[in-house]
Amino acid sequence: IKEVFKELSFIITSLGLVIGEPKVSRVDLFVDFTTSYEIKNWDAVVWVSRAEKTNAYGIKREFSGWVIGEGGGISARLYNKTKEILKSKKDYLIPLWKELGWDGVSNVWRLEFQIERKVLKELSTLSIDTLLEHQKGLWNYASKHWLRLTIPNKNDSNQTRWPTHPLWTDLQNIPFSKKENITLKRISQERIPSDDTLFINGLGGITSFMALHKIMELDEGLGEYFAHAKRFHEYKGRNAGIGLKQYISKKVREKGRKFNTIDNRQLEGRNKAFAKAYKKAKDGE
Repeated sequence: IKEVFKELSFIITSLGLVIGEPKVSRVDLFVDFTTSYEIKNWDAVVWVSRAEKTNAYGIKREFSGWVIGEGGGISARLYNKTKEILKSKKDYLIPLWKELGWDGVSNVWRLEFQIERKVLKELSTLSIDTLLEHQKGLWNYASKHWLRLTIPNKNDSNQTRWPTHPLWTDLQNIPFSKKENITLKRISQERIPSDDTLFINGLGGITSFMALHKIMELDEGLGEYFAHAKRFHEYKGRNAGIGLKQYISKKVREKGRKFNTIDNRQLEGRNKAFAKAYKKAKDGE
């Protein structure tokens, strides 16, 4: 990958001025394998996934594989690769498989995870270097947290408690990089407000306050606004006795959890102290 990246970078920079570093827009991680398990006999219920779509496919009415999460930020394909190359003519795979022990007869299956840029960004894997370092972390996230093959338990209606299929356990343990135990945390930023929301709509309260008090200068308006807000929270607000700083701190923590931007575990001790003080003030003690 590094050699391809180096060659492409040379070509692109020779065409004109390039500003900024290239970003990874899509990653396809896959493994080819053989198995004695009858994959064609599985039912859709065996898959436990965060995806909404689970589809089985066939070639000439013969089962050929599964596609899970089609069209989403992450999707998975488990399909019969030996049948697929009859159509795609990717015969170069055959000697590679034989070199790794394929008997030339057994069906070769491919498990492939396609991860799009949006999810790569949430997994902090947008550069070539982080991609090479995080391949195993991406595989772990996809095969352990996003999708899992299970053995159904008729006595338990909760699918998440069903045991992992032994084949899937083997696939989860496929090595992709030296960092075998790395775990990537997906941080979704979908709910983060836009700059328009922050710096246009967010100024609505301040401009209304300034108009109400006939203040035209911004510095004066901000000072008066916070002075009034401080008095309101200390004496007139619903959180009487808590104060403006405590109120803001509480709201920042809440929104930090909502936007996945603050690790609130580091603030746990202070959270408990604040909750205790809040309850005490609220009860009038």
